[in-house]
Amino acid sequence: MGTAKLLALHCLLTFWLQCSNAAWHTPCKNDCSQRVGSRILDLPCRVTKQTPQNADGKCPDMTSHRLPGHYVVPSLSKDDVKIAITNDNYEKLGQFPGIDVQVSVPLTEGNQRVEGIQIILRGKTNDDSYHYTYHGQEICRILTLDGDEMAGRPGDPKTVTFSYNCLRPLSPESEYEVEVNLLPLPERRPHSKVIKDVKTPACDSDKGPGLHECFVRMAKYKAVHWGPTIFEAIPTKKKVSVKFNLPDVSYELDRFRILLYTENGEHITHKDIEPGKNDIHTIEKSNGEMYSVVQFTPFKDVGQGRYIMKIQPIPTKEGVCESLSDGTTDCKVTVSDSFFVKGKKRGSGKKPPKERNRRVKKNKGQRKDNRKKTEN
Repeated sequence: MGTAKLLALHCLLTFWLQCSNAAWHTPCKNDCSQRVGSRILDLPCRVTKQTPQNADGKCPDMTSHRLPGHYVVPSLSKDDVKIAITNDNYEKLGQFPGIDVQVSVPLTEGNQRVEGIQIILRGKTNDDSYHYTYHGQEICRILTLDGDEMAGRPGDPKTVTFSYNCLRPLSPESEYEVEVNLLPLPERRPHSKVIKDVKTPACDSDKGPGLHECFVRMAKYKAVHWGPTIFEAIPTKKKVSVKFNLPDVSYELDRFRILLYTENGEHITHKDIEPGKNDIHTIEKSNGEMYSVVQFTPFKDVGQGRYIMKIQPIPTKEGVCESLSDGTTDCKVTVSDSFFVKGKKRGSGKKPPKERNRRVKKNKGQRKDNRKKTEN
């Protein structure tokens, strides 16, 4: 992997970490006023948030906004509500999908009255690997209108379109339900409301790769299944070195366990390695790709024999290798080819000093006896 590509991945990882710790301050406009016909002033409109007051996370009941008996709220049809998926870029965080809701509201006449638009977003996708599905929750917004100003005047169009494009951030490949009501809701009387379903782009669609959570999901998937392309055990006399390429920084695989086994599968020892910035990195090419490679000598005083080596990432951050599908939490293990180490045989060892001294004295005595026999 080239230097430019590594730098780009480092920047993406920075975005990822900032996103996971960031408090969302969405740059949404509170003014939704619209120009109407030849009126001198805009038709006023202000956005307010409704905070769910119950443990179930539902929007407050708007029937408390009562209408006098002689007023009615105009009907709203599905054609009056247009919903579009947006792709919003958050500074230093990346791209996230959002929803733009446009509502064509009829200007009132006679005993009609409109004082606002209620927009409710409900999350329908239950997927813990995404942060902004809002499953089981309602996001509630009110576009507050001036009921008197909403009365039609000569020269006005029949409808005015109000837009709210701040239902964001959302998660990719997630389903949502958008409900739109005209306010106030009449108490004990039916009212017209529009409910539409919408789904954000999938990660494997043409828009998916640029979405932040798609990048995170793909990086997580790749982290779970990562194994080094370059993995070589290098035996010398009594020593074994290891050479392997490092994964993309976005995978957060920052520590590795190197394990030594006999060829028959007996575990001899292991050592954990955390490649640092001060370690020597070389660039090597394999199958047309460039990789950052490190080399260490984790095992010394190794007995003579045939061995295999294994490598497994053991990240310092919890949950990095937690599978999105099968629930496993361990990173992938990669096994080397078998190799031979020259040196003393395992378990042979040196004789204790006293035993060696006794053997030397015995040998000297035998040589003296042999000389006497020769002289005679």
